[in-house]
Amino acid sequence: QNGELYCKAPSVALGYYRNEKATAETFKDGWLLTGDLAFRDDEGRVVIVDRLKQMIKCMDSQVAPADLEALLSRDEDVSEVVVGGVPHEKFGEAAVAFVVPKRFSDLQHLREKLIEAVKSKCAFHKHLHGGLFFLRSIPETDSGKFSRRDVVKLHLDQQIEYLD
Repeated sequence: QNGELYCKAPSVALGYYRNEKATAETFKDGWLLTGDLAFRDDEGRVVIVDRLKQMIKCMDSQVAPADLEALLSRDEDVSEVVVGGVPHEKFGEAAVAFVVPKRFSDLQHLREKLIEAVKSKCAFHKHLHGGLFFLRSIPETDSGKFSRRDVVKLHLDQQIEYLD
């Protein structure tokens, strides 16, 4: 079962210097709330799943973008994928996928195939209610990582060029 990872050790700070608000948000009864979503596997190892701040809150349920990214990236026609959350008037937030296809032909078929894969393997609150969009490439940060937040912001600001 996924949950937030807390840690406590002598080397963990007691709080933020002169910042009571940040301390109250980050520490609870001496435990550091890491902001990481994790679970313990069958061998007792802790596995980090995602950051809680990146979680999509759809229909009062948590959706881990990494879970949907892993599912969508298994498709042989997908080169890269990033999933984020967008405001949704009915569900609060909804998952939206940005996909770089390996081939740029028959995108409508690929869209239907990917949406059906999510529908058939995931609970309703994890479906791509925000849509699925094809891009030539996914914008990266200076360190070469995909930024869900940046891609979603470009999408919401209508400053992104789609393939279809």
